[in-house]
Amino acid sequence: MNRIKLLFNLWLAAKLILIPVNVFSENYYSMANGKWSNSETWFCTSSPHKTLNAKDTVIINHHLILDQELKNFGATLIIKPKASLNSKENSIRLTHNGKILNNGTISLYHLILTQGATYNGKGTLITEKDLFINGYIVFHADGPCRIGRNLIINYQNKSLVCDAEVVFNHFLEVKNDIAAGYLSNNEFNGKTVINGSIISLQGTTCFSGDILVKGSENVINYSDYIYISGKINFANDISLVNSKVYISGQFTSDKDIIVSGKITEIRNFGIVSSKNHFIFNQGIMYNFGTLTDNLIIASNAHLVDNKLYQQNYLNTVKDKNTVQSTEK
Repeated sequence: MNRIKLLFNLWLAAKLILIPVNVFSENYYSMANGKWSNSETWFCTSSPHKTLNAKDTVIINHHLILDQELKNFGATLIIKPKASLNSKENSIRLTHNGKILNNGTISLYHLILTQGATYNGKGTLITEKDLFINGYIVFHADGPCRIGRNLIINYQNKSLVCDAEVVFNHFLEVKNDIAAGYLSNNEFNGKTVINGSIISLQGTTCFSGDILVKGSENVINYSDYIYISGKINFANDISLVNSKVYISGQFTSDKDIIVSGKITEIRNFGIVSSKNHFIFNQGIMYNFGTLTDNLIIASNAHLVDNKLYQQNYLNTVKDKNTVQSTEK
């Protein structure tokens, strides 16, 4: 009997030793407007630690100033409607299992999301500088996003490298979704204004909203798939290099559209138009829609104009019927 009791005690002691130290969670609730680091801002507790684990939750119901860097934030941060978290100098680095549910306003210097992080919400996201999305994350913004400088989306997995970088200087507003995940899958479903350029866009990207790109150096390079069901307009030149583009909406440029690369493939069911020239150097294009008149085709490029083929077929049938009618 004593032996059984001893074995049970040893088993229980081993279980207690193996319990993770982060099994206990802490919840932080704001009780007044104030600074993040001030204990009087929080209800019945000290201010949240700089590093929190996945079981911790921070709930903000007031207007708070982030007066310190949150470099390894692995907890859940909830911004309630009409509440805010603001800083023009400090940033949040959301790590694995870190989550932000933003239904108010978040305004930071940088926001960095790394592998396994999640951002959701209908609130407003503002950054003074950059929004970094690095790794397999979930980013679902149903509210406006205003990024002061760059949106940088990067994904790396062993030999698979896929970077999507959208650079803009002032304003990005997304009323519906931005989703960044495996192999850089991105969706721009709302109204988007990019005051800079699309420098490099790779992976799979869907544009279903109204997109205006004002910058002067735009390149879509080695993109897996670009789906355009909305309207995207470039105020300056746009270059498509070794990319696959499917157009059911409108793809337009106020200057030149330049297409190159042997593996470039464009399928147009909508409208492709440039006010200056459409310079088609390499690749293949299947046109089922409306294509600009100022098209310059190089010898290495191939245009399959199905509308032209259809018209030629109709003309052939018409001519054949005319001949038969004359013979009669």
